[in-house]
Amino acid sequence: MTPLTADGFAGIVSERMVAEAIGLSSQWFTRLKELLPVAANDVFPSEQILDHIPLLIADIGRYLQAPDDEEIAANAAVIEKARELGVLRHAQQASVHQLLREYEILGEILETFVAVEANGLPVPPSAFECVEVFRRVTRATRTLMRTTIETFIAEYTSTIQERNDRLKTFNRMASHELRTPLGTLLFAAAALEQPVLQGDTQRLARVAEAIRSNTQQLARLVENLQRIARLSESPDVPNVQEIEVAALASEVARQLQDMAAARGVEIVVAEPLPTLVVDPARLELVLMNLVSNAIKYSDAQKPSQRVEIA
Repeated sequence: MTPLTADGFAGIVSERMVAEAIGLSSQWFTRLKELLPVAANDVFPSEQILDHIPLLIADIGRYLQAPDDEEIAANAAVIEKARELGVLRHAQQASVHQLLREYEILGEILETFVAVEANGLPVPPSAFECVEVFRRVTRATRTLMRTTIETFIAEYTSTIQERNDRLKTFNRMASHELRTPLGTLLFAAAALEQPVLQGDTQRLARVAEAIRSNTQQLARLVENLQRIARLSESPDVPNVQEIEVAALASEVARQLQDMAAARGVEIVVAEPLPTLVVDPARLELVLMNLVSNAIKYSDAQKPSQRVEIA
């Protein structure tokens, strides 16, 4: 009997692997389900991953017939599929350990497939032929695994950076907004110490109202800070509800009235304003930041200064 050439055995396995890609991916998924401590749907919440694996297996099969100097890493289409798998598994909240185990099982299934194909041939391939095919399968699997994991880690790192950026932005806004009510409270506390106020009930009432409203504002800011602080434990879920923007804008204008009056600025709430479904605390924080900045940087040279919420 004439022995197979290396290209001949590689070609046979290549064609068979491409043809059996869906069946091999089913074996892979079955093996994974046997190892999972939880329901498969908890680990693979969508069927998308089952679309990627047959494609990768078929690409590995085609690589077996590629020229000796051609690496699977140079195949942009194959590498892109591996990257897509990394993005998908990150979106499905997998772990690096899971990815490593998934590729390990895939490698075992493909190696077993090659061995079965070799044993089933009427003319057995030589040891060199088998080693060469096994080497290519292993190299391809490792290259795709590395690409998937690198993409997964990049996605994970990007998510952490986005979260940190959000925290920094919120902290800057909160620090800015904390200064306004704190300044008002300090001013009110100093005013209460003035003897001239002791018999002026109207002025005392205004000071008390300023203390009350600014304390409430501080409480809302602290509540938002607590919500953001919980980001590390769970996703930040906005407290969404339907609100009248005009009412919220009027409240912001009232809270900043003293600051505006001190700078000769008039705050105007335009009518009508829409009804929105939003997180009122966040919208109020945004409006407070925008309006207070507008007051702070208003042009004192103008004959009339006005900030309009429209």
